[in-house]
Amino acid sequence: MISVAETNACAGVEYRRAFIEDVEFHAGSLGLVVSSLALHYVAELGSLLDRIAEWLAPGGWLVASMEHPVVTAPLVRIADDRSWTLTDYAAEGPRDTEWLGSGVVKHHRAVASVIGKVLDAGFVLQALDEPAPTDDAISGRPELQLHHHRPSLLVIAARRSAQ
Repeated sequence: MISVAETNACAGVEYRRAFIEDVEFHAGSLGLVVSSLALHYVAELGSLLDRIAEWLAPGGWLVASMEHPVVTAPLVRIADDRSWTLTDYAAEGPRDTEWLGSGVVKHHRAVASVIGKVLDAGFVLQALDEPAPTDDAISGRPELQLHHHRPSLLVIAARRSAQ
């Protein structure tokens, strides 16, 4: 993915492959940080958001998507053996799960905890979304109906205060 991006890169864009917990940038050196479906893998989300806020110039943006907490919360099969129900939503912490044939750890947090950590890091929330597929998308791919019943993504746009 990086090689494809680099062949289409705009001037001044630098691509790095690294764990977000390990990467370093100079304070105030970035105007935008984008995180796509990664924050639910980070154990210390508050610490990471503090670091991102430091990297951003005043007024800089954080735009992030993550698995929605209703996806990372545990599920329990209910009596009819065909349905599942959400359980222990308020019990935050690591969750062992299978993804693409291997085990991974995701960190479940309630929506209020995620937003609280964003605000605690000094960000000003600009937008929050739980996108769902359109009816046209579902008609072309019926398996997307699941995402119409419950959100699969949480998308956040926040700015570092201009001070």
